[in-house]
Amino acid sequence: MQQSKRSFKVFIIFPIISAGLGTWQVYRYFWKKELIENAVAKTELDPIQLNDNVDNLLHNNQPFEFRRISVQGQLDPNKEIRLGPRGDGNGIIGYYTISPLTLDDGKTILINRGWKPNPAKTNYRNPTLISNDATTTSENKQPITDVNVLGLVSKKKERGSMFTPENKPMYNQWYYLDVEEMSKVYNTLPIMINAIEEDETIDNGKKKTTKKLQDNSQIKRFDTDVESNFHNKHMSYIGTWYSLSGCLTFIYFKFMRVPKI
Repeated sequence: MQQSKRSFKVFIIFPIISAGLGTWQVYRYFWKKELIENAVAKTELDPIQLNDNVDNLLHNNQPFEFRRISVQGQLDPNKEIRLGPRGDGNGIIGYYTISPLTLDDGKTILINRGWKPNPAKTNYRNPTLISNDATTTSENKQPITDVNVLGLVSKKKERGSMFTPENKPMYNQWYYLDVEEMSKVYNTLPIMINAIEEDETIDNGKKKTTKKLQDNSQIKRFDTDVESNFHNKHMSYIGTWYSLSGCLTFIYFKFMRVPKI
């Protein structure tokens, strides 16, 4: 028994390591918390005018991370890239709708207008941007109108799980985000903005007025909740490692206090 106790003394290293990992997660928690606070502070700053900063964004997107972006141009809702399928958390399947936005200088970027239910199952027709002053070339087409978009710069790429199928650009089927490849569909720049708000500019021949578009009940816009961009699960890791350390410490002293035989 005495020999067993001497051998068991090395067991103390395991609760020490567990406690060390818990302490490391405490450090990581406060580090991640500071990152989130800085990101939230950026979203509260005045929006950056993208029309004047397209080239800057192309060369270095870091100054634009988590900053609200304001951009004006002509959005064509008849040209769509559907990213998905994605669930809404309530059992309804839908897609993110992405359309090209042409700026005044002719440059074109992508706008992710938000999530909407699968139109094949809901007979959904997107009424957003329909204006009495706009003209259409077909009864089945929606008008191209001038819009002001407020949003956040999207990630360039976000691969799904190991079960996510490969994208099929030639069939316009997109299962995971890939802005570089999506930009080739409509020959746009590899820039995508996740829209928070859209305003429509109406020209009645005398003057231009701006009208805030009513959110379509079937479109879920993006918001400025940046915390979802961070995997901040360090608090649960802290509890796990410290609990494990406590249990192992209890086992160690329980065994070491067994009366000598």
